[in-house]
Amino acid sequence: MQFEDDSSIQYDERQVLVRSSRSKLIYRVILFQFKLAADGIRDLLLSPLSIIAGILGILFSSNDPHYYLDKLLKTGQVSDRWINLFDSEPSRHNANNRETLDGLARRFEEAVRRDYERNGVSAKAAKKFEDVLKDIKSRHC
Repeated sequence: MQFEDDSSIQYDERQVLVRSSRSKLIYRVILFQFKLAADGIRDLLLSPLSIIAGILGILFSSNDPHYYLDKLLKTGQVSDRWINLFDSEPSRHNANNRETLDGLARRFEEAVRRDYERNGVSAKAAKKFEDVLKDIKSRHC
């Protein structure tokens, strides 16, 4: 009897790990989508700005016509590190100790978790979501 109890505990622990891993995957996919959106918006802004920088360099900077474009590229590099699209910055902060989008997302996640623990809006939303999933499952099984 005791042997069966041990195996069921191990099975429950594996289920928790799989659920946790799936939750982490969902979190990472959603975060990546936000990063892609931020990257896309940045690209939309930088495209016309690069043309303006080139024109300004030609018209107003005879000593260094690349000046304005170089400034824009530097800004692009900073925004690359902030967006951290491909997780090249290992922590919440980049090399200049500025918070990255990952750090912002973690702070948001922590706030949602605190709200959930206090049975706030996120806990109620999670309960409704769980009820909807149970309803869908019961209709299809």
